[in-house]
Amino acid sequence: MPTAHSNLLRVIVSLERLNHRFFVTADVCGIVKVWPSTQKTHEVITVDMEQAMAYNCMIELKGVLPQDPKLEASAVVACALKNQRVHIVLVTPATRDYQIIRTLSTLA
Repeated sequence: MPTAHSNLLRVIVSLERLNHRFFVTADVCGIVKVWPSTQKTHEVITVDMEQAMAYNCMIELKGVLPQDPKLEASAVVACALKNQRVHIVLVTPATRDYQIIRTLSTLA
């Protein structure tokens, strides 16, 4: 198996919306990767957040996508960064695609 990350992993999240067929990993330097949940694991998507990840930094957001056949193969994750921002990311492993759909500030 290839090296998953060059840095310490912060979190691993199985994507329930995709029936746990994929999982997401995030390391301390802000690299997020999507992987299939198979015995022959290979990286599907890499997202460089350009900021170190915060502790316990990623969750899957459930119930946020509309009922749309185009989005059936997609999931949404929230990634917290140490720069007091949270990226909301749409991941579509089947097409090896991602999109940062929103960035929130955690500052009051």
